[in-house]
Amino acid sequence: MLWNTDNTSWAANAQAAINAGTTHLLGFNEPDLSSQSNISPKDAAAAWLQNIEPFHTQASLVSPAITNGGPPLGITWMSDFLGNCSTCHIDAIAAHWYDSATARPQARDVRNYFTDMYNKFGKPIWITERYAAVGDFAGTFVYSNGTLTPLGQTYNSVA
Repeated sequence: MLWNTDNTSWAANAQAAINAGTTHLLGFNEPDLSSQSNISPKDAAAAWLQNIEPFHTQASLVSPAITNGGPPLGITWMSDFLGNCSTCHIDAIAAHWYDSATARPQARDVRNYFTDMYNKFGKPIWITERYAAVGDFAGTFVYSNGTLTPLGQTYNSVA
């Protein structure tokens, strides 16, 4: 993954990874979030064309990984990026999902969000980060013997 626009050793590292058998390259990490790679859609498109696009004949290219934030983040950011990168080869869309126990989005909402994203962009969706803060993992999702709790089974069935 090219994390941000600092491409100091990107080309050499990407080529070495491809030579070692890597089949996919990923774009920027949460460019729509100021605390992450923080890149405008226009600047991300320019950096993509310069750094990632040259590998489109050697590997499948996965978009920048967006957050599930509301506009101008998330899907809005991705739409703007794709509008600025109309000649880019993008084989899949990468996205993250985060919520909390007090936020109401639940498993069905997560599924609907990614289904809507697929319907909008028409490309496979890669969920590269997913987190739901609904309590301690042990006891909430799995029992001490490692089997899934009913809530763990629910999350597993929509994953």
